[in-house]
Amino acid sequence: YLSRYRVRIDPLQSADTDLMVHFVFTDFGDETLGLHLRRGVVEFVESPERYSREPELILKLDRATWAQIYLGQADLGDLIDQQALVVKGEEGRAVKFFSLFDPFQP
Repeated sequence: YLSRYRVRIDPLQSADTDLMVHFVFTDFGDETLGLHLRRGVVEFVESPERYSREPELILKLDRATWAQIYLGQADLGDLIDQQALVVKGEEGRAVKFFSLFDPFQP
């Protein structure tokens, strides 16, 4: 689902953003995937260890927590407070990053 998240970016709000984010999924042997947001476009990075850009943020979470974020069922700050999501880097940047995406609408 991470690769599908990229299409929900708001290109106008994210036009001045350049940010590389790694997602470490703890329930899949610390599988790491990435999203690189560059000026309104998000690239899904399947092998971030081979990517030229180092991450500014690393998010450690399990797939169930990711599903809650993806579906807009949980507040990012609450997940951080509950330690369901661990942020390496500035937590405020993580909150800002997710605010640049349109909410899920079934």
